[in-house]
Amino acid sequence: MVNRSTVYCLVLLSMFAGVHGKCHAGWVVWRNTCFMFSDIKEDWTQAELRCRAFHGRLLEILDSETNRFVKDHLVSLGSLAKLRVYFVGASDVAKEGTWEWNTNRERFDFTDWGTNQPGGSHAENCLALGGGDGFLWHDYPCHDQHEFICTTENT
Repeated sequence: MVNRSTVYCLVLLSMFAGVHGKCHAGWVVWRNTCFMFSDIKEDWTQAELRCRAFHGRLLEILDSETNRFVKDHLVSLGSLAKLRVYFVGASDVAKEGTWEWNTNRERFDFTDWGTNQPGGSHAENCLALGGGDGFLWHDYPCHDQHEFICTTENT
């Protein structure tokens, strides 16, 4: 026999079942993309491997709209997020000073570098968003341990 509580639960489930599509639990949906803002730290290579384990990749910020969404979401996480640094999917490992996205090895059309960034150091080859200055872009050593942002398609 179906009671009122069961019906209520079924209605709620049906309302929210399609909200995340194929996004994993805890991921944030924006447009047709799922975002995972990690709260664990990894070096840049391990961060990419963790994203791949979810059939995703490190975030590639191709336009100002995506950049704004990511910054706004990080700010919404509160003061703790402002103390963090988040790896994303670009580097200048192949050629110092030539920044490329991981997936297609294309150079940036859009950037949001912080002051005096990228620093030009041969030891700082991986792109990250620094919470200390509003999540502007910075180059960091790839072996550093930081939080990271993964993305995958919401299909």
